[in-house]
Amino acid sequence: MKSNVSPIDQCVGSRLREMRERMHFTQAFLATTAGTTVEQIELYERGLERVGAERLHKFARAFCVSPAYFFEQWENRPAGERKRPSEERQPIAGHENVFEFRGRNESSHSSHLRGRHPNSKKE
Repeated sequence: MKSNVSPIDQCVGSRLREMRERMHFTQAFLATTAGTTVEQIELYERGLERVGAERLHKFARAFCVSPAYFFEQWENRPAGERKRPSEERQPIAGHENVFEFRGRNESSHSSHLRGRHPNSKKE
C-alpha cells in the first residue's frame, strides 16, 4: 500500500540521503541503526514513503542532529514555492468543515493547554 507523500516528505527524504552520504553510512548500516530495511531506506530517500516521527527521531540520533535538521531546506524555500502544511491537506469527504472548526476554536484550545479552562475568569 502506497502512502500519500507530499513535497515536504520528499524534502525529508532528500535530507536523509544527503546526511547519510555525508556521514559515509551505507543504507544497510542506517537501516540496522533505525530498525528498518534497506528497501525502506530507499523508499524514504526517494521520497516515495513518508518517514514516521519515531523513525525520524532514530535517524536524527544516528546522525547526531536535531529532528529539525530534516526540515531546514523546506523552511528556507521561498514562500511562493511551498505551501503551508494546512494548505496541503485535503479534507476527507463528508468532513469538509473540520479545518474551519479547528481554526475557530484554536484560542480556546490553547488556553486549555496552559492549564486554564477557556471559560474561567482571570485571577
